[in-house]
Amino acid sequence: WNDVLAGKNLCVAASCPKGYIYNTDTKTCYSCPGGHYQDVNGFKGDFCTPSAPGYYVKPTDKTKQTPCPAGEFTIGSQNSSCSKLPAGYWNNGCGTSDTGNVCSADYSGGLIAAGYYGGTGATSNTGSGKVNAGYYSTGGGTSATPTANGNGCVGNGQKCGLVDAGCFGDAGSRSSCPNSCRQETNTYFEYSDAGSTSINDCYAKGTV
Repeated sequence: WNDVLAGKNLCVAASCPKGYIYNTDTKTCYSCPGGHYQDVNGFKGDFCTPSAPGYYVKPTDKTKQTPCPAGEFTIGSQNSSCSKLPAGYWNNGCGTSDTGNVCSADYSGGLIAAGYYGGTGATSNTGSGKVNAGYYSTGGGTSATPTANGNGCVGNGQKCGLVDAGCFGDAGSRSSCPNSCRQETNTYFEYSDAGSTSINDCYAKGTV
C-alpha cells in the first residue's frame, strides 16, 4: 500500500476517512489501491471495494466509483480509467465491453445504426453521420465510404459497401439496393453502375 495519510495515527479510534483503509499493524490509514474505493467515513476495515464493470475509480478520488463517460468502457473490475470504444460501436455511458454493452438499463449502446457510421468513442447510434450517397451499411458502419468488399463495418452479419449495380442510393442507405432503377423508372432504363447515387444514373442497356 502507499499514500499514508500524513500524521494520522489512529491507535485509539482505529478508523479512517473515505478513500482510506486502516492498517492494524502500523495503526495508520492508507489510501486504497488503484481501481478500488472506500466510501465510508470512520471506516474500521482493512479492505477497499473494487470498481464494477462499466465504472472506474479516479486516482485522485478514491471515495467512489464513477461510470465511464459516453463512448468509453471498462472490462472487468479494478479499473482506474476507461478506454474509448472502437469504431462501429457506441454507448451513452457505463460501457462494459468494446462492443457497446452497458452496465444497466439506465444506459444504452450497441452497433452504429444502419445507414450511419462512427469512429472511435461514438456516443450515439448515429455516430459521425450518414454514409455517403452511393454507399450503404446494414449496421456497425466505420466509414462514410465503405469499400466494395465489405471493409467499413463491424458486427456479425453486417454488410456495407457500394450500392449494387442496377440501383442507386442517397446518403444514409441501409441496404445494397435502396432504389431499383427498373422499379423507379418503370422503363428500359434499368441499368446503373455500382455506387450510383441518383435516378439520373440509370440507363438503358447499350446506351453507355
